[in-house]
Amino acid sequence: MIEVYLVRHGQASFAEQDYDKLSAKGMEQARILGSHWQILDHHNTIENLQYYAGSLLRHKQTADCFFEGLLKQSDSSNQMSESIIIHAGFNELDHVDVLSCYNNKWQSFQAMSNSVKQSHNQNSNDPMLAFEHEFHQAIQRWVSGDFDEYKESWMQFKHRCITSLQEVINTAESKKLMIFTSGGVIGMILGYILKLNDEEMLKISQQLVNSSITKVTVINDEFKLNYFNNYSHLEMLDQEWLSYF
Repeated sequence: MIEVYLVRHGQASFAEQDYDKLSAKGMEQARILGSHWQILDHHNTIENLQYYAGSLLRHKQTADCFFEGLLKQSDSSNQMSESIIIHAGFNELDHVDVLSCYNNKWQSFQAMSNSVKQSHNQNSNDPMLAFEHEFHQAIQRWVSGDFDEYKESWMQFKHRCITSLQEVINTAESKKLMIFTSGGVIGMILGYILKLNDEEMLKISQQLVNSSITKVTVINDEFKLNYFNNYSHLEMLDQEWLSYF
């Protein structure tokens, strides 16, 4: 049996120019997860885990902060960070590409956020609801398959997520894997395991809390979901630690 722990990255820098970095809150979310994991580790899984991360900055930062919380020692955490295997197959969908194909003025989350805020000031709508609506429309356009200008199609993204997971399972030297990745990737993997349709996959992705863990096991090439979106390490402190971007 192979155990796979899928960790969603901590809160990113949504309203800033560079989304692909953790906010201060996101870093602390990952440290909290590491501390919580250390308390729960009754079976020495820390030593036996093989660690992977997507190649995005927020993936690696989440792993680094996780190790800081886990080990409480800078030297040890640095050594653990160096052991991470970087695998671009676990990168999130290209949000900038999806947004800019939907609206060529939206070249970043910040550009979209500013646009929505201006619309909010003019039309007195809730800016967050307006953002969620527009982002959902952009994703739906991509998922439809009716447009071919995207760098990576919806079908290509789904295929990448599943084949990357299968690849690391087939080549890993350990029976316990931890993968630092993003909500879209986790949603695609769960959609594959649970045989969900595209709309259901998207809903799962949107429910994932930053720094949450989802556990999957593989027995005789059959995938099973053990638990989904576990963020008890944050709930034990305060609901204000919860975030979704």
